[in-house]
Amino acid sequence: MLKFRIFWGIFISSLVVMLIATLSVIWVSSGISRQKVRQELEIYTHNLGSIIDRSGIDTLSAIKVFPFRITLIRPDGIVIFDSGAKASEMGNHIKRKEVQEALIKGAGSDVRYSATLSVRTHYFALRLSNGQILRCSYDVDTVFSGVGTLISYLALIVLVSAFISCIAARFIARRITEPLIHIDLDHPLENDVYDEMTPLLERISSQQKHIASQFEQIKGQSEELSAVTSNMTEGLVVLNAVGEVLSINNSAMHILGAENTCVGHSFLAVDRSDYVRQFFEDKSGAQSRSSEFDRDGKIYKVFFNRVGSESEIHGYALIYIDVTASRQAERQRQEFTANVSHELKTPLQSIIGAAELLESGLVKDTDRQDFYRRIGRQGHALLGMINDIIFLSRLDEGKARESMEDLDIGALSREVIRALEDKAKAKNITITLEGSCTPFFGIYRYLYELIFNLSENAVKYGREGGWVRIILADGKAGECVIRVADNGIGIPLADQEHVFERFYRVDKSHSKRSEGTGLGLSIVKRVALFFGGKVGLKSESGKGSEFTITLPRKEDKTTGA
Repeated sequence: MLKFRIFWGIFISSLVVMLIATLSVIWVSSGISRQKVRQELEIYTHNLGSIIDRSGIDTLSAIKVFPFRITLIRPDGIVIFDSGAKASEMGNHIKRKEVQEALIKGAGSDVRYSATLSVRTHYFALRLSNGQILRCSYDVDTVFSGVGTLISYLALIVLVSAFISCIAARFIARRITEPLIHIDLDHPLENDVYDEMTPLLERISSQQKHIASQFEQIKGQSEELSAVTSNMTEGLVVLNAVGEVLSINNSAMHILGAENTCVGHSFLAVDRSDYVRQFFEDKSGAQSRSSEFDRDGKIYKVFFNRVGSESEIHGYALIYIDVTASRQAERQRQEFTANVSHELKTPLQSIIGAAELLESGLVKDTDRQDFYRRIGRQGHALLGMINDIIFLSRLDEGKARESMEDLDIGALSREVIRALEDKAKAKNITITLEGSCTPFFGIYRYLYELIFNLSENAVKYGREGGWVRIILADGKAGECVIRVADNGIGIPLADQEHVFERFYRVDKSHSKRSEGTGLGLSIVKRVALFFGGKVGLKSESGKGSEFTITLPRKEDKTTGA
């Protein structure tokens, strides 16, 4: 808070000034004290040296108390007397700085830390007339003991001054901050403060209006952009100039298998595919490129756009579009066109051939009926194929053109059995209906085609004297479950994933024994998908097949592809 900052600023400033003043007094006092003691040390050393020169070394033994530590050293550095320790226990002092200076110049001094006594000591050495060295010393720490009383008084003064400064700083801080604390920033021009604050408050008011306007504009744009990008089915990734992710929407994260944590990291850490590296390494200067790639069984087209001028790149934008459906639809259209052309050609050629023979008069009168029957049979086959193609097209549109109603699947199945009765008798195949299910809300023709195609296939590929069963039941979740099983020739495992494709036949020879449009199981799958259901298949070559159709019931009784 401002009040505490002002308080501490004033208090600490005054305290620092007092401490500096106090330390300065102590430093000056200690300096004067050291200088005085140093002078006394030198004077005492000279006086004691004169006494020793006159009276000899025995004089030292007669002195009981020394104001300083006294050491007498021979010219070779051996200590012969020390007032603070046994001379025999002390090392050679010949290399000591003050001793060297005394030997050369007659006197010398030094200040150092003594390893022996563990104190910082000042030394003064004097060469005597007999060549010996007299050294006197004192501990520097003892100097401060002389100013101890002064330090105590100064400390007391500092504490009193700090207390007074604290009160004064608090009073001044409160007087300064009181008007500022109660400023209404939402209405800055309505405050009663110092005149010096008026320009600042006017500036704040102007800035607030400008910021509020910009904030509302940015907020609206951000919400609009977020709503658009988050609900896009296309993936969108925005990168900066160095390829780091600035933004990525939900679709792009799903496509790339990324998470929000990738924002702020290099895009190459998200996707290291070849097409990405090619985009970044492209030196052609093109502003936009595109590529297609497969991922998780889907086909995506990515558009890579550079944002900026040719000389300067501000960033990149990548748009991912799922083109799986369009590519599959294109491939299916191509396959469907080729298959339709091939399948329609066979009955047409048979009809044209028979008609040309009849027209040429080469057919005997006794054989004409056979040719007419052949034309009629092929015409019916051609019509059936066209009807199936039209029916599939309507299913592909996903829109029902017939009315929906509650259907009795059991009654509908019995109608299928009656329709296939002649074909089944021709191969001595028994068709039976088992079980029942709750009425299903659907389209009669669609469900009839579903059950009919499954049952017709079962009869067509059934064994002589075999059986076909239509089994009805309600699923655990209330679904309508329709199963058509037989003990026919079965479907090889390699063909099972293709049998629902249009015009696909397990019998690659297209033999007359298994005539048909090749669209029956495609219709079955499309009808199941139309009602939101699914198709299952269990089959083993030589042991029959079982198709399971599961159709969910919807409470609102609506359907869609």
